[in-house]
Amino acid sequence: MQWLAAASIMVAAVGWYQASMVMLERDALKAELAETEASLENQRQLVVQLRTPSPPDFSGRRARLAGSAGARVLSWSHTEDPAAVAAAGDLVWDDQLQEGYMRFQGLAANDPDVFQYQLWIFDATRDERHPVDGGVFDVPPGSDEVIVPIRAKLPVGEPVLFAITVERPGGVVVSARERIALIAEPNQEI
Repeated sequence: MQWLAAASIMVAAVGWYQASMVMLERDALKAELAETEASLENQRQLVVQLRTPSPPDFSGRRARLAGSAGARVLSWSHTEDPAAVAAAGDLVWDDQLQEGYMRFQGLAANDPDVFQYQLWIFDATRDERHPVDGGVFDVPPGSDEVIVPIRAKLPVGEPVLFAITVERPGGVVVSARERIALIAEPNQEI
């Protein structure tokens, strides 16, 4: 009988020891899992940063172009459109290089899923009903100043007016010109 009692105590002790070891292993695995999850989250955030590069800084390119002999610097004039009532800025354009940059302060931020801004370049050598598309762009929230490159889809011969319209996401091929936010005219150079 003593032998049976000792065996029972031994079985209980081995069971307790095994249960303790299982609990220690479980706690170690939980800690390792938490570390792995934290490391994985850090790697996910790094991937997001790498996939979302910062927008290029066009201020240096704009300044160089503004200082070149063939470039013109034009002031924006705002309209009554709500997106532009506090807007100001300028644009730099060089006819020979077919290159330019727009600078804005106070132009309302937009949600690209709701609307986008689009530049139109009216060219004296073309029908005014069909200005040259200068590109679609966005103004991010919290931006003090935004510099946007002009991406004319066709060569511009003699620009007589630059106009920013508010369009549906992705822009349009032909603007209805229902919302003109800003204009700049070459005969009103800064």
